[in-house]
Amino acid sequence: MNDSKKLRPKFIALIEKLTFWICSVISCLPLVVGILVPMVIMIPLAYISWYIFSFWTGGYWFDVWISVSPDYPIRFLLVIIIEISIFIGGSLLFITGLYHLVKGKKSGQNIIQTGPYRLIRHPQNFGILLIALPFALYIPGLNDLGIRIGEILSWTLFGLILIIYSDIEEYKLSKKFPEEFSNYQVKTGFFYPKLNFRKSKNDKPIYYRKRYLFLLLGYILLVFTVFILTNFLTTLGIFIIYL
Repeated sequence: MNDSKKLRPKFIALIEKLTFWICSVISCLPLVVGILVPMVIMIPLAYISWYIFSFWTGGYWFDVWISVSPDYPIRFLLVIIIEISIFIGGSLLFITGLYHLVKGKKSGQNIIQTGPYRLIRHPQNFGILLIALPFALYIPGLNDLGIRIGEILSWTLFGLILIIYSDIEEYKLSKKFPEEFSNYQVKTGFFYPKLNFRKSKNDKPIYYRKRYLFLLLGYILLVFTVFILTNFLTTLGIFIIYL
């Protein structure tokens, strides 16, 4: 009887806490939807984007696979372990970031600087990028032969889309809270923690133009490099063509 009396206040406190967070999430639904809806739209666009290149050289090399099969248990287990680890890490980063975002908005913070936001400015976007990676690799039970080259390039393009989307978010914040966001930007990294905290003297518009030019040229170089490697490794029999 005494034990039940002791547990009752703890149970009530737990219910109150859960109710508080449920109500907080509901009250912030527009914020949550604003994060998730663009992701739901962009992921399919990115994952079919490899068809854009199908006109180049017949597009056969985008259907080349890095073989993954249970017949080769070491390679199979290694790929599965890597995929699960990346998916769990991305999910934890996304959920933790969303938790601190909702909590910060509920308490009236302009710029969230708790949790993963202390180190990086876009934990949700980076978390989604990590969550999406295993789906571009190998999914057992879906008749996948392994890892398709085209889907790796699509995932890379999805990363470029997320960078641009994150830049748009930053632009809005910099206009709304210029001084606060500028100070926050100096201390944090974009998708990974920043090691150099010194304020950059570069002009921002030039910086972004250089970033996009570098990313575009980098992606084109990646496509050409993957094309050459795919043809070479297919000739050696390391990659396989699915007909």
